[in-house]
Amino acid sequence: MDQDFGHIAQLESVQNALANIVIPNAHDIRGHVTLPASLDLADGDGPQIRWTSSNPDIVSDKARDTVPPGIVKRPPVGAEPALFNLSASITFEDKKIDRQFELVVRPSVSLAQLSRYGMANFARSNCREGQQIFMAASIGNDPLDWVAVSDGEAVLTSQFGMHGLRDPSIVRSPEGDKFYLVATDLNVDGAYYGWQGWDWAQSGASRYIGVWESDDMSSWSKQRHVLVAPPGAGMAYAPESIWDPDIEAYVVYWTSSLYEPGTYFTTNIADPRRRHPLTRNQTLYATTRDFVSFTPAKVMSGQSYAPCGSEDVYQEKALSILASERDWTLVASGITHNTMCTPYAEAPLAFKANPGDRRALGYYLFCDQIWSGAPAGNQMEEQLHPYWTRDLNSGSWTPIEWGQKPNYRYAQGVMRHGCIFGLTSAEHANLRGAMLLRIYIQPPAKRNYGVGEQLDLTGLRVSALYSDGVEDQEIYPGYGGYAVSGFVSDTAGVKRVLVSYNVADITKTAHFEVEVV
Repeated sequence: MDQDFGHIAQLESVQNALANIVIPNAHDIRGHVTLPASLDLADGDGPQIRWTSSNPDIVSDKARDTVPPGIVKRPPVGAEPALFNLSASITFEDKKIDRQFELVVRPSVSLAQLSRYGMANFARSNCREGQQIFMAASIGNDPLDWVAVSDGEAVLTSQFGMHGLRDPSIVRSPEGDKFYLVATDLNVDGAYYGWQGWDWAQSGASRYIGVWESDDMSSWSKQRHVLVAPPGAGMAYAPESIWDPDIEAYVVYWTSSLYEPGTYFTTNIADPRRRHPLTRNQTLYATTRDFVSFTPAKVMSGQSYAPCGSEDVYQEKALSILASERDWTLVASGITHNTMCTPYAEAPLAFKANPGDRRALGYYLFCDQIWSGAPAGNQMEEQLHPYWTRDLNSGSWTPIEWGQKPNYRYAQGVMRHGCIFGLTSAEHANLRGAMLLRIYIQPPAKRNYGVGEQLDLTGLRVSALYSDGVEDQEIYPGYGGYAVSGFVSDTAGVKRVLVSYNVADITKTAHFEVEVV
């Protein structure tokens, strides 16, 4: 009898585990999906899962070399969404159990030219309210001139862990129409939320990160509080993410200090299990396809040589973020002292200039550094400062100056680190919270066509006006820009060609006419 009850309990456990499998955004698939290899049971891994796709050309159900199944190939641009089924099958004591998943895969997009910038920061360390995610939109195509969005208030706030957020980093998906944001779970201004000083921060702080996602830079998902660092880690600081095409997944990496198992933070210097001395920080990483499921953390690089790893900013290059240490090449060292002329800097951020940027082709570097002109009058106050180079391989950076900083609440004129990223015109408007009012067009030069001839859009210029008074003088074609429709040249006659531009579900149109003879 006991065996029967045990069997029933095991069967129920397996069935519940199968029922608890979730494929995130199943009806709005825009990238690869995570398909677990086995059931997650309370007492360890359960039976292996066999996945079967009704259309393996859209979503793979078998591994390809070292890449797990779940690789998504979206329908072409302009096609209808693809509807299909995934089946998860397990065998438990000769009994086969199946579960069906209905998925919808969005068609591919052709991203419009990036012509604006967005920025995400935490405002300052002086209060919990300032340690949240603040955002700004560039004035034109220049990452030195900014306007804070949401009237300078925080865009995202933490409801978990230490109820504070620092070091935000945003990555755009390789498909182009999804953003993921990760941030440090840290609040240096509140013992109520766990703060116990910087020794604790190195050896006993949060091992979680905050995660959000967005399709449009306007609406963000609910916060996910994700445990990424292993039990021996003292913290998980400054997470960043990058897409790695070799493994078909994102690499999320952060800084941790690592300690022996069974140790912990304590102020009791006589405790033999005390985490002391503070270890050198190391870079750890995990991989993910959806920022929901993460692989166990691994060490990416060894110990640094400063208490906080900030004694020297140096520049390296490699073919992959996961390249071994011997495959990284040093480009420049001593950037902190030689270029920034400061004894302390942290959180370097480098990115490529948008096409059409006022400084033409090149790269920006922003770094948080000691700033003698801090508004608070404290020369140890850190300040995010910009640099520029035309040649990334030179390792030579030229200091440049802010134009207009965003007026974040609580910042008191101080810019702290975060991330800067390129945006299309529609994404930029979404970030600002601006409504599209109207568009204007300058028709293309060619107005007469022969039967069967292709439309020539040379000379077409599209501009837009928004509710916040901003005028985009040039909108580019593609996703996040304008679209052209209505031209058919198989018969003679006057043809009306429609130009449309969509921002936050508001579409405005204009048209021009051509003649087919």
